[in-house]
Amino acid sequence: MIKASFRALIEECAIRSNEEDIEGVPEWERFRVISHEAGMFLFIVAYAGRRMKIAQLDGRGGAGSSIAWLAGAAQETGGEVSAFEVNPRRLLKLQNILTKARLSPIVGVSGIDPLWGEGGGVIAPPEADEELTEIEICDVSPRFDCVIVSQTETDWAKRISYGWELLEPGGLLLVIDRLQSPDSSDDLLNEFLEKRSVASVGLNVGEGIVLAYKLAPDCPEPADSSGEHAIVGEIAAKVLDELRTENLRPGSRLWAIPPETGLFLWILLNAMKARNVLEIGSSGGYSGTWIASALGNSGGKLTTIEIDTDKISLAKETYRKAGVADWVEIIEGDARDVIDELPGDYDFIFMDCDKRYYIELIDKLVPLVKTGGLIVSDNAISHGAELKGFIDTVQHHSHLASVTVGVGSGVEVTIKL
Repeated sequence: MIKASFRALIEECAIRSNEEDIEGVPEWERFRVISHEAGMFLFIVAYAGRRMKIAQLDGRGGAGSSIAWLAGAAQETGGEVSAFEVNPRRLLKLQNILTKARLSPIVGVSGIDPLWGEGGGVIAPPEADEELTEIEICDVSPRFDCVIVSQTETDWAKRISYGWELLEPGGLLLVIDRLQSPDSSDDLLNEFLEKRSVASVGLNVGEGIVLAYKLAPDCPEPADSSGEHAIVGEIAAKVLDELRTENLRPGSRLWAIPPETGLFLWILLNAMKARNVLEIGSSGGYSGTWIASALGNSGGKLTTIEIDTDKISLAKETYRKAGVADWVEIIEGDARDVIDELPGDYDFIFMDCDKRYYIELIDKLVPLVKTGGLIVSDNAISHGAELKGFIDTVQHHSHLASVTVGVGSGVEVTIKL
């Protein structure tokens, strides 16, 4: 659970927004509050990814509680947040809230729009572009490792292009308000990302978020719609495709995660520069291949536990064929017993085993993960009723912060505080 002082800050943001709604303040002057789920996701990703230089480019829709969530993460990592607010009324309100929470030293707030300069200092928002058919390229130097942009801004396309150029390789672009944007905007964003060296995935969390990881400049080619060939490599991508086909066969017991979940894990692991990863439930090695492919970039290691001997044999063959076996250690046994013998100090734990054991395992897993490390648990939505007790536990745990993310079958993303 996040610190009481930080919870109070988020609650105050919501109170101020409600007060303005009651007072009838025009929408473009209101202090903007994102949903608790979207804010928590921003906090977790920025904290776990050790983002040190964060830029908020929300635009004339207004800065707001998203700044507070990001500042809370920066406070944990020793980072800083750069933002701007062109509306004098909102700017004063934001500064007062940050001062009260003692977060002002972490956040630099400018009253000038970095895209429009002095001409951007207007109170009312600009008119939307009538026919936006492409995203123009901006010419700026990279200097941030995390950039946040809202897709509902009238000038969102220019902001995304500007934010992308500000982003260093290995940086994260988070496009929020995805579920509130027009379909045409989504198509244009997808086209923009498909032409770049990027790994990206759409997430149903809060108002919707696109999470994009900027690959190194020497990446051989930008990702296609699945992203696998440019991300995990041709050989591993072929193995993953074969496993997916097998998983769809009637009677299959592989129960592999969906590809979008694998991509999500890969992005998180690379953003965190994770080196020591634990997996509970190897199955046929599908999720492990995604994980190990990410660890190959950092020289890390995956320890994966599986109780079924047939699945262990298949997983070993999968890792061999995918070319990731050197980074994987398979332990045979019941995770509830095996965990007690593990050394711990994990950056990341992925749990995808019998759902009945999630709540029993979590108390054993928390001591094994580093502060700022993640525990990601699969099937949080597909098995939501069965996992309700587990989800309630991690979302109200005194040493954890957690949010349910709609990707694949749903995952619970949990950070150790």
